[in-house]
Amino acid sequence: MDQHLHYIRSYVRENKKGFRYNIDVYEPSGNFGNCPLAGSCLRKIIEGSDTDPFSRKRSVHRNPNLENHLKQARKNLNSPTGKAFRKKQSSEIETHFGQLKGNRRWRRFTHRGLEKIEVEVGLILPPKT
Repeated sequence: MDQHLHYIRSYVRENKKGFRYNIDVYEPSGNFGNCPLAGSCLRKIIEGSDTDPFSRKRSVHRNPNLENHLKQARKNLNSPTGKAFRKKQSSEIETHFGQLKGNRRWRRFTHRGLEKIEVEVGLILPPKT
């Protein structure tokens, strides 16, 4: 049951906006023959495919830079300044959406596209006082 993940390779991925980031790939090693959790480490056998367990290993793709950003975001949000900001934001934002959903029975946008949605929100939301 003690399967350890081993580093396999790294590759660079690019998102839709052209930002490039590194991905590390890890796979489990060892024999899965008697492991009761083998189903969570191995892919399902597809009809007509190779049934060798080592060709069916699942892999874990990890972005270490993203994990650092998430740690920093959690740290910022849990700081006294972050808590004060969240408290203020929730009271400012939620009241408007509560008004829309409860009093005006508005549930979804009727238009698509950022410009059209901005116009729709401008017509629906009350002016900020």
